Amino acid sequence: PLILLLSSLSGVSNDKISNNSLDYENRLKIVKLKTLVGKRYLYSTIKQDLIIINFWASWCIPCIKELPSLIKLRKMYKKDKLIIFGINADFKDKHKNIQIIKNKFGINFFIVPDDNHKIFNLFRVSGLPITLIFYKGKLLEIIKGPKDFMSIIFLKKITKLFTKKN
Repeated sequence: PLILLLSSLSGVSNDKISNNSLDYENRLKIVKLKTLVGKRYLYSTIKQDLIIINFWASWCIPCIKELPSLIKLRKMYKKDKLIIFGINADFKDKHKNIQIIKNKFGINFFIVPDDNHKIFNLFRVSGLPITLIFYKGKLLEIIKGPKDFMSIIFLKKITKLFTKKN
């Protein structure tokens, strides 16, 4: 039921998520993330229930347009509840471009430079921006294209996750 609601809002059919969710969940379990500051993450080391993986690039206008709402979302929830990884796809001057965007917007989540596009290839990302949302290791939503992470509908879904009984 939750998957149907989330997938219908993102424009991805429920069948497509059902068929691919296990694939994405398995990829989440094996991905190795190294942040801009050198901190390493594996799924087994992440304590937060809600994981957002956002694929972006400094040259991608829709990616840049959604950044402020993602930054606000990060501020809304305690760090023990939500973790966000911004996987960067820049080819040329990657670290310079990341730093420019980070400073301009005050990015408050983890940026992962995707050297050689290993993470993009692992998750089969073919366009930008793409956001994957996982809750307790389960894929909840695939967002293709820009998203307003501060929309009332999206915030209600997130709040509902944190308030439901487990």
